[in-house]
Amino acid sequence: MNIEQAMFRLYESEINCGIASFWDGGVTAWIGDEFNGRKVEQNFDPENINKIGAWMISEAKKIYPLAFSDDLLIKYEDQQKNTQGDTLIDKISSIIENKLEIRRVNDGDGRYDTWIENSIEVAEIIVSILPQIPQ
Repeated sequence: MNIEQAMFRLYESEINCGIASFWDGGVTAWIGDEFNGRKVEQNFDPENINKIGAWMISEAKKIYPLAFSDDLLIKYEDQQKNTQGDTLIDKISSIIENKLEIRRVNDGDGRYDTWIENSIEVAEIIVSILPQIPQ
């Protein structure tokens, strides 16, 4: 995964990240931001710049596993059937449909903001289900 793809994936997941270069000092990549702090950062030599994208995704998955829970669930969808035959994705989809209220609000400039109600309750339920997924 290249830097552009990784940063887009993180942006879509609302995970802050960044890169900066300094001549003769390589490129520094990080997850986090200046207001809440950088969670992790690493310096890359110029010949390893092509590894930044994969590193960013790998580190973000460690810090924000719920942002990537769909990736895990899809990977193990066929392996994790309960007694009724529902997959974990089916369980979580049902929880989300029953608990979550999603509202889309036009903010006036042609874009929409998404407001999610009960998201903490849903996150707690999802966290309780995740241990069922083999690593």
